Amino acid sequence: MSAKSPPRSASAATPCRHTSGGQRPGWAVVQLAAAEEVLALEPDLSAIPDAMVGAIGACPDGSQYASEMRTFAPRLDVAEDLVCGSITL
Repeated sequence: MSAKSPPRSASAATPCRHTSGGQRPGWAVVQLAAAEEVLALEPDLSAIPDAMVGAIGACPDGSQYASEMRTFAPRLDVAEDLVCGSITL
């Protein structure tokens, strides 16, 4: 396991992966520095109508969770997948 990277601002999001294959939709996933940044996202989905986007950020040390993840899929008429299952397609 590698050491944690220094925190980055939301404006310096790190692309994690883009998946696609067969009939499955392609996803763009970004890694933010912290779970708080993920929770604070308020995307303007009308500006990205064809997007399939996920965001993930680390929870603070001592949290019962390792990370926070949110997914937005306006391409599928899903503003936000509250259980994040669609990103695993």
